[in-house]
Amino acid sequence: MCDVQECFRPSIDAFDGVVRSSKILIESAKIFNWPVFATEQVPSKLGRTAEEVLQCMREMHPENEEVVLKEKFPIAKSDFGMLRAILMGKDGDLNVQPNSLCGKESLAKMMYDADEIRVLLLGVEAHVCVYQTVKQIMEHNEKAGRNILKPFVLCDGVQSQRGVDREVALEKMKELGATMTTTEMFLFEEMGGAEHENFRDVAKTVRKYK
Repeated sequence: MCDVQECFRPSIDAFDGVVRSSKILIESAKIFNWPVFATEQVPSKLGRTAEEVLQCMREMHPENEEVVLKEKFPIAKSDFGMLRAILMGKDGDLNVQPNSLCGKESLAKMMYDADEIRVLLLGVEAHVCVYQTVKQIMEHNEKAGRNILKPFVLCDGVQSQRGVDREVALEKMKELGATMTTTEMFLFEEMGGAEHENFRDVAKTVRKYK
């Protein structure tokens, strides 16, 4: 989740759609037991994540509520892209300490143990921080010599202040190799059918935010 901060709401007409996708993803991640990583762009100046998204985080992971309340999560960053802030510690070394929403996972450590990690991206702004996150991911894959991080852009949850910026950003991310999808499309494709053990819970979550 990239910089879903309240300061962007007045200037992004479809910001409520970003919030909707954020809440569906947070709740669905709890159902699937997926880790959630989130950032805030210079929160000391731009402020925090939208309150309804923070509230959803606290409700889904009350065991980690204190971390969210004390502003240790989402992760503060100054780079436009998210990857360095999530992977690297303040000392410049890889951060193997847990820094996900549930307080259990480190992306750096996950990358040691996995052949491929699907990265679902949403947030703002499409042409700046989301695009540069995809760019960082692809550069990391190239440097590593393997495509360990596979980005999926949740288009209904990605916005910019200007439509043309969003449109160009989506096209450039696709050219870089990211898969274009939507929040619901990805979730239902993941399950494949109504017989999936998580179908009823995910469908209920999606209906809640229609």
